[in-house]
Amino acid sequence: MNYYDQYSQNVVNSFNNLTNSVNNINENSKDTIKKDEVYFDFSRWSALKKVSSTASSINIDYIVFDPNSEYQALFILIRDATGEYEQKYYLNKDSSSYVIRDLVPDNEYTLSFGYRLVSGSEDVYEDTVTIKTKVPSYSIDITKVTRDTIYYTLNVDSNYAFESANISLYSDSNRIAIESIDYTKISNNQYSGKLNYSNLGYLVEVKLEDIVYNGNVVILDVSDKFINE
Repeated sequence: MNYYDQYSQNVVNSFNNLTNSVNNINENSKDTIKKDEVYFDFSRWSALKKVSSTASSINIDYIVFDPNSEYQALFILIRDATGEYEQKYYLNKDSSSYVIRDLVPDNEYTLSFGYRLVSGSEDVYEDTVTIKTKVPSYSIDITKVTRDTIYYTLNVDSNYAFESANISLYSDSNRIAIESIDYTKISNNQYSGKLNYSNLGYLVEVKLEDIVYNGNVVILDVSDKFINE
């Protein structure tokens, strides 16, 4: 059991013990004082446990204690820094994790964890956290150069798989060859390919270009270069 799970379990046990103690106080008060019932509400609670991100998603871990089914709904409200993107995602009380997908890489988001009670009519927000999605982890390595072919390996981020992209060969800033990536040939997060040429200049660059993800064009600075001497 890791630190977070142990911590959550300790919190649950503490609340359960406290609830039992309060219930005992309530019962004793009714029997001995014969006055209005003394009652403290520890019968339900919820909280964010952990939030993490990849290049295109945010992973949410949460905890819920609701033995009397008092929560009508649990949810996460997510907004980006510009305010142009806002979405509410409803959470399963019987689960403990949720993944928000298809987000923009290297972008800041604010998440608000909240609920609505069966007996209530308003949303209540308990926890708010800001997190940034990661930059996609792509890189290109030129592995071999012959008199008419350049071989390369593209290292792929498994959490950010493009719909389509090209590998281009530049010679002194002029594109002289291009190859479309065949994603069926990616193995162990790597794609190997080759680019043919007839003549190379002084500065040679192999570059990832024309990237499309989730229907949108994406620009990443991913390339490898060498000086042809």
